[in-house]
Amino acid sequence: MSEWEKKLNAFTVENFSGGIRDWASIHTELRARKLKTVKPEAVAPQVKRKPSPLDALLGPPPLIVDVRDAEDFARDHPSGAVNVPLYTRMKEPRNAYEWYRTISFAIGLGMRPPVRNKQFLEQLAGFTGGKKDTPIFVICGPGGTLETKDERKLRDPRLPAPIFGQYGAASRSLIAAHDMLVNGGYKTVSHVEGGYAAWCSRRLDIE
Repeated sequence: MSEWEKKLNAFTVENFSGGIRDWASIHTELRARKLKTVKPEAVAPQVKRKPSPLDALLGPPPLIVDVRDAEDFARDHPSGAVNVPLYTRMKEPRNAYEWYRTISFAIGLGMRPPVRNKQFLEQLAGFTGGKKDTPIFVICGPGGTLETKDERKLRDPRLPAPIFGQYGAASRSLIAAHDMLVNGGYKTVSHVEGGYAAWCSRRLDIE
């Protein structure tokens, strides 16, 4: 994981989706839709399937979508994954607010601020062919979680509480999953537990 990504993952959701209220809404919607979370080792074998004439019967082959920054993806990524960045790095500030963010990020984190990729769903459609029944596994750096602090405490009291308590922990992959389901109309979207960090810790194939 790059230094840029470590810093970005450590930052609050306010710099991803516009504020904790936005994340609370996303969290609630994903819970209502029963977003499935799958372990990396369960994903790896599925994405090895290639398109074939049997797709008419089996449906489109699964797709693992890495929503990390393009530069981080180019460095290394899950084998077979495609890159559709949810955020890009701001190039040139265009107004006072963007200048403020640029200076704040430069001073506080030594990096350019992230900006939402407005072509996210369009770029995703380039890989799915617009097929809304394409099984999608979405992954980012840390993964995030929909698990609440009470659920985690019940599961294992030794684990630290999620950063947003009853709203779990926000991440690019969860925000992207919400966009795919709600705005993109995709029917089968799953979230990869633990993100790319967990993928690597299990020594799954990368390229």
